[in-house]
Parts: sequence; structure tokens; C-alpha cells
Amino acid sequence: MTDSSNGSDPRGGDNAGAEDAASITVQAVRPHRDKLEIRFPRVIGYRLELPEERPTASKDGQQPKAVLDPCNPEGSTAHVRFETTKTHRYETDPRRCHVNWIVLDSSWEEEFCRVVEAHPQVLSYVKNHNLGLEVPYLHGSEQRTYIPDFIVLIDDGQGPDDPLRLVVDIKGFRKKDAKRKKAAMESYWVPGVNRHARYGHWGFAEFREVLELEADLDDVIENRFGHIVRVATGDPVAIAGEALIQAGGSDPDAKYIPRRRPWG
Repeated sequence: MTDSSNGSDPRGGDNAGAEDAASITVQAVRPHRDKLEIRFPRVIGYRLELPEERPTASKDGQQPKAVLDPCNPEGSTAHVRFETTKTHRYETDPRRCHVNWIVLDSSWEEEFCRVVEAHPQVLSYVKNHNLGLEVPYLHGSEQRTYIPDFIVLIDDGQGPDDPLRLVVDIKGFRKKDAKRKKAAMESYWVPGVNRHARYGHWGFAEFREVLELEADLDDVIENRFGHIVRVATGDPVAIAGEALIQAGGSDPDAKYIPRRRPWG
């Protein structure tokens, strides 16, 4: 697929009209979209290390560091290539995604793609489908792997060469181990990867509140994603609102007392 440059729909190209085909190839569009490539570490576990600046024998002072696959430590959108017969799919904007198609699991994901592509701070995004981003976590004594939904690169003011790499998960409902997955991302994967300076700085956002809503789904997703970006880029009002929502209540001393959805 090649990028369109004639001012018409930028999704045009060799795969235009492929929605009627029995099978399509989902792949990185190379070399035309290589500037949108997203790389990520392939994490197989974590180890706890003492911080260099404050040595202590206490386990509480230890910090996680991601352990990478020694044979294949890095994944990339450049390696995506697979066939699909699924008809529920989204043809991506060549200015926002390295991969030509996104295979959808829900209408929420489709609207999320539209919102992300239109957001002025988004540099690139991709769905984690046959991409290889896996998050190890423990369920009791059993080690499992969790596959989040999207990676979104966001300009958070630190320059285009050092964007925020935001892992986003969209949930229709929370299974019993959802809290463990979220805790693994926030307490181990994100801080563990961030200690590997070569992979940039990462964050995580769980995107599930939108699934409670109905008619104005597009507005809700747009507002929620905008809120996520503001939280991730350090906006104090958004951070305060999110903290109170996560706590399930209101802090009377906070300057900002949110409604149930501070992004609404």
C-alpha cells in the first residue's frame, strides 16, 4: 500500500476497496511509513534492584527492572505481516500508523482509532495484534502473560525524538484478574521498562469507563482520551481528578472535585 498525496482521502492506496476481499494482508507499509515505526522491549520478567542513590538492605527500597528476552529483546511494528479474513477492520491514516489495517474487536476500538488519529498530540499508534507486546504477571503462583490493546506515541513536550509511549487497554468488562494485570503494568512493567533508558519513557492507561455509555460514544471517547493525555503529560487538574476517581471518592482538600467522569 502506498500513501496518497493528491489531497483525497489519505487512506487511499493499493489496498483501497479491500474490505470486499475474502482475505487481506495486514502489514507495515515500508518504506513509505517507516517514520511512524514503534519499537518496544520484549519483557519476560522482572528483577528487583536497589536504587544506586540510596543503598538499603530493605526490600521496600528495591525497584523493578524489566528482564528482556535475551534472544529477541526488541519488537517493532516493522515486523507486522499477517493474513486475515476478518471483515471488521479499520484502514489507518498513513500519517498516523505504520501498519495499513487494524483488525477490530469492537466498535469502541474503531472509534478509538478515529479519535487517536485526529488528536493533535498523537505522533503514531498501533494495535497490539500480532505485534508481540506481552506483559508477564502473576495470578496466584502461576505466571501468565497479558496482551494490552494499543500503543500510542504522544508528544508530551519533550520533543518528537522522546515521545511518551502510552500503552492503552480498552476493556468491555473486567475479569477477575484485571486488577492484577493493571498492577503489573503500573508497578512492574512501566517502571521496569523506564529503567532501560534506551526504550524512552512509557506510561499506561486503562480505558474502560466509555463502555458504560451509549449514544454519544464518539464524544465520550474523545473526551476520555483527551483526559488520559492530560494526565499522562502532567496536567495537575486532570491528575487530581483521576486520583479521586481511582480512589472512589472526593478529597475535600483538593482544589478540583470531579464528577464521576472528570473528562465528560
